[in-house]
Amino acid sequence: MSIETPDPPRRPLWAPVGDGDAQPAPASAPLTPRPIDADDSEVDIIRPVASPPSEETFPTLGGFPPATVTPYESGEATAGYGDNDQQAPVTDPVRALGQSAITNAQFSAGGAHTPMGGVPLPRASFLSTTAEVPIATPPTATTPTVDAPARVSPFASVAAPSLEPGFVPTFEARELTPTGSQPTVSFAHVMPSSSELPIEPAPPHHASDPHSGDTAHASSPWWRSVVALVAYGVIVMAGLGYGAFIVFLQPAPVALAAEVLIEGPPDNGIAPIEPSEPTAFLAGAPLKTPTHTLTEVQSYSLGELDHLPGRTAEVHDLTYFDGTTTYVVRAYQHFNTDDAVETFASITVEAPGVVPVEIAGEQVGERAELETEEGRAIVWRNATAVFVLTGPEAGILEFFTLFGW
Repeated sequence: MSIETPDPPRRPLWAPVGDGDAQPAPASAPLTPRPIDADDSEVDIIRPVASPPSEETFPTLGGFPPATVTPYESGEATAGYGDNDQQAPVTDPVRALGQSAITNAQFSAGGAHTPMGGVPLPRASFLSTTAEVPIATPPTATTPTVDAPARVSPFASVAAPSLEPGFVPTFEARELTPTGSQPTVSFAHVMPSSSELPIEPAPPHHASDPHSGDTAHASSPWWRSVVALVAYGVIVMAGLGYGAFIVFLQPAPVALAAEVLIEGPPDNGIAPIEPSEPTAFLAGAPLKTPTHTLTEVQSYSLGELDHLPGRTAEVHDLTYFDGTTTYVVRAYQHFNTDDAVETFASITVEAPGVVPVEIAGEQVGERAELETEEGRAIVWRNATAVFVLTGPEAGILEFFTLFGW
């Protein structure tokens, strides 16, 4: 049965401020808790949570408080247990390291000297080679009331040896002959611990002194300077390069043939005639040769001639005169090369031999010589054209050579 407590007087939600209008004021909560009549199964009440055991928040191998056996003496704790005894304490290195850290933290917090806070070393002699390190002891039940002793260096009681030598060396004073601008140096009995050494000033030297280094540098000629030496090197390298070019890289001299002037035959003074309305074939006929001039052109139709040596397209007679001799060239133009070959064979049936005609080293036709009623004749074929040259025998071969068609 709960005890009923009367409700405290409630404050109004709106309280006037001064003489003005009412302003809202924050609501106040009850300051005294009141019990609630309710069943625990009906009301969800948050119950307090129990704290975890100390072993969970502050774990140790031996429980809490820490065990009295330190990790350094853990071998004694396992005495009396078998190798496979499940009740034997665990003594692996990792657990021993954790136990050591927890124990040292406990000791350091209680004021004991641990490796964490620094372990005071005993005063040992200077010649001592071993240092005794105390093993941590379990914490006591009481709190220490004496402060930890101050750290003392193990070398505090050792007297440092003197840095002064046990003897004073002596040296024989010798006089050295100065060279150049070096000062005169003499050696005497000097105490190593003295703060100042006697120094003799260097004797003054004059500009006229031939042994002075500065004078020698200032009086050196210009041709011995670095710039002059570099210039000499450049000149020598240029000479060597030019010599190598002359010996190994110079091109061989080119021998030019001597100029030969050939005087052509004198002009005969005869003006050539030009064919009227020439065909493309007739337009290619030369108007002049070096010795003769075209003076007459006679073109024939195919019906005007009684006999044709083959199937021809054009027939023309060209007369060349130099004022003394006359040469006549009959030109046959054909439709194709086969017709030209047939015409050439028909004309040169009685010729003793046929010679190939070449232009620039390439054969373009044939040539033959034969005797006709008009005299000696030269017949040649050039592609689709066949030419028959007649005239005086003395210069007919020269005219053929100079005729450019």
